[in-house]
Amino acid sequence: RWDGQEWNPVGEGLDTSVLSLVKYNGNILAGSSGYEPIDINQWNGSEWLPFGASFEFDDWYMPEAQINVMSVQSGNLVVGGRFNKVDGMDCGNIALWNGSSWNTLEGGMGMYDRVYALAEYNGQLIAGGSFYTAGAVDCNNIARWDGTQWNPLGSGLDSEVDGLAVYNGDLIAVGYFNYAGSVECKSVAKWNGSEWLPMGTLSGDFINVK
Repeated sequence: RWDGQEWNPVGEGLDTSVLSLVKYNGNILAGSSGYEPIDINQWNGSEWLPFGASFEFDDWYMPEAQINVMSVQSGNLVVGGRFNKVDGMDCGNIALWNGSSWNTLEGGMGMYDRVYALAEYNGQLIAGGSFYTAGAVDCNNIARWDGTQWNPLGSGLDSEVDGLAVYNGDLIAVGYFNYAGSVECKSVAKWNGSEWLPMGTLSGDFINVK
């Protein structure tokens, strides 16, 4: 915790890697990773407590669950990452908590896919990552949830999306891609609601944006 002048510990910290943070209902939530079913940790201002959810990646070869990104949209907590079960329910790397129950968003993405980025754009949930389908819809590494079903954003991007943000009315995507739809764009592109457009050039590894 940065108080404006120096860094301070947040309680005794956590004994696992922290992959994502978000503020939800007045608490700070921290997402992590683990080879056993994992929970979200929440800081209430004085102590760390479990959120009360169980995420797991049920795979014999590499059963590491990951909570890569969390976002609060219209009062709901959306969690993305690498997991195929939440509280025992099948889900594909994304789930939504409405305050009382989990919604698996039409099954989400494929088992070995990943969700790395979330944003709210024009009142709808946008998910980015490494995947080719969302629900029953073909979509390349980015998809839009309209509250009922998944939809593609044009023909998507040709490789992984690692970060999403909204800027000047456009949705900005960054990652390891070279094309957005048929448009050549190195690692950064913008969606204006109807088409993908280039947006300068980025280079380097581990590109992200919040």
